Amino acid sequence: MSSAIKEVRLPARKSTGRRSSDSRAAILFLIPAGLFFGVYVIYPIYSTLRYALYNWSGLSDKKTFIGLQNFVSAFQDDVVLKAILHNLIFLVVGIFVILPFSFLIALLLSKGSIRYKKVFRTIYFIPVVLNIVVIGTIWGLFFNPQYGILNSFLGVVGLGGLSQSWLGDQHTALFSLLIVSVWMRTGYYIVVYMAGIEGIPGDIWDALTMDGANLITGAIHIIIPMMRSIIATTVTMALIYSVNDFGMVWIMTRGGPVRATEILGTYMFKEAFVDHHAGYASAIVVIMLVIALSISIFQMRLFERNVVEY
Repeated sequence: MSSAIKEVRLPARKSTGRRSSDSRAAILFLIPAGLFFGVYVIYPIYSTLRYALYNWSGLSDKKTFIGLQNFVSAFQDDVVLKAILHNLIFLVVGIFVILPFSFLIALLLSKGSIRYKKVFRTIYFIPVVLNIVVIGTIWGLFFNPQYGILNSFLGVVGLGGLSQSWLGDQHTALFSLLIVSVWMRTGYYIVVYMAGIEGIPGDIWDALTMDGANLITGAIHIIIPMMRSIIATTVTMALIYSVNDFGMVWIMTRGGPVRATEILGTYMFKEAFVDHHAGYASAIVVIMLVIALSISIFQMRLFERNVVEY
């Protein structure tokens, strides 16, 4: 009897030992990632939060603790409020213009009767592989008031009266940057959406076609519900770009003219490295982080319903 009991218990001991060994191996493999995350994510966030509580130039070791005064000053700063508004405009355009437009193009290239699909895919993806400096330079030449392509084209077609300094006018500068943003971001989302659309089993689409559904109906009732997780990911990416689209704005307008294109990223950069208000700039970074987290949480709540499986 006792021997039988021992024989039954032996596998349990081996299983426990194996689980313990697997746990140690998992911890061992997680250590490098944990160290990387701690050094490059947790510690910078902690440092930024700490610096935001000081009046500090960033050039010396002298820091004066002022508590939450930097945050109070930020929310009383008209430039910060205008920059937040511009970031939100980029976010709205990203979610309600760029993403739907990208999805429509991806749908046509995947399921539509279009010739030379590979050529169009390549053309749309070209902006993704270009360096942000190249993009800014190209579009800066395009909008140039003296020899730019846009003003020259308007003159040729008899609309020369509409020619103006697109990036130098506070009424058109932000709109011009939004056009560049649409051109620059669309290609990447097209590739992402095409991967999701083409990953849907063909028999589902064939059954829908046999029932007489057109492309738009199939997209609404089949493709979009099955791509909820992919759409949620692209919404998050649009959020990240809208909060941290520093490169394009800095290269093309540097936040001007007259703060017309100022975003939180460019204003933070000026405060930190031009005016040497590192403590105040850190507070702006914290505000950017809070805005991004808040919108991300809202977006996750919005898409938390069960994903359609197939």
